[in-house]
Amino acid sequence: MKKIIAALSALLAFAAPAAARETLTIYTYDSFITEWGPGAKIKEAFEKSCDCVIEWVAPGDGVALLNRLKLEGRNTKADVVLGLDTNLTSEAVATGLFGKHGIDHALAKTPVPWTDDYFMPFDFAHFAVIYDSEAV
Repeated sequence: MKKIIAALSALLAFAAPAAARETLTIYTYDSFITEWGPGAKIKEAFEKSCDCVIEWVAPGDGVALLNRLKLEGRNTKADVVLGLDTNLTSEAVATGLFGKHGIDHALAKTPVPWTDDYFMPFDFAHFAVIYDSEAV
């Protein structure tokens, strides 16, 4: 959990003008802010450190999140977008809604070098396919 809070703090460092406001609007995916997701603990810790109020907006999964951003365009209320996976980031950059983060890539603790100037990972995991070998 501490790693996620630290990563979120690093991710939000580029949003200093937004953090100076009373409310920081973060668009994310729905499971991030469920009772079993990390959102509540991160919100509590980050609000203390930034002296702001976080407003979560969770339209669904990452695809729904990106689609909402596309529909809103330059009128989006999002200060920060959290939760687009690497399958969606190039499409997100193509919208023209994202700016470069300016964060040192070395801060990304990933098993492969991180070089994306627009997005920073807050977690990293391998995908696995689990199947019943007797049924396949």
